[in-house]
Amino acid sequence: MKSLAAGTFSGCIVWGISLFITVPCFWGLVFMLSSMATFTDPSYQIMQPILCPANTTLNVRTFDTTTTDSSHHSIAALGHDMNCVSRSGDVLKKDLVVEYLLWWRGLGIVGGIGVALVASLLLAVPVGALVARFMHGTKTTQA
Repeated sequence: MKSLAAGTFSGCIVWGISLFITVPCFWGLVFMLSSMATFTDPSYQIMQPILCPANTTLNVRTFDTTTTDSSHHSIAALGHDMNCVSRSGDVLKKDLVVEYLLWWRGLGIVGGIGVALVASLLLAVPVGALVARFMHGTKTTQA
């Protein structure tokens, strides 16, 4: 029973250490991947139920525009207009770009932390079992 307790305790310690290491790695990786997929059709399909009321669709329109760079020069840019449109064509919610970006980035952060939790747990379980086996194997038996 002592080896089980030692294995559980060491597994928890390893889980905490690996979580401390993996969260920044996976959080950054998933956040970067979600940032690259921000303005894609699959991301629009994922976010439509979150942003729009029932029986409406997320309508995204892109347009050419300009913005200012750090040297105060005008440069070409791509603008996005997002609205929730009913089947009859009425706009029920408009100007959803900022809300969309906050939700999408938030899902990326939570996804990265979730992947890190699972990865650190998958690492901690075998290490805890190895420690329990080592503790059980090194016990001296009395005759």
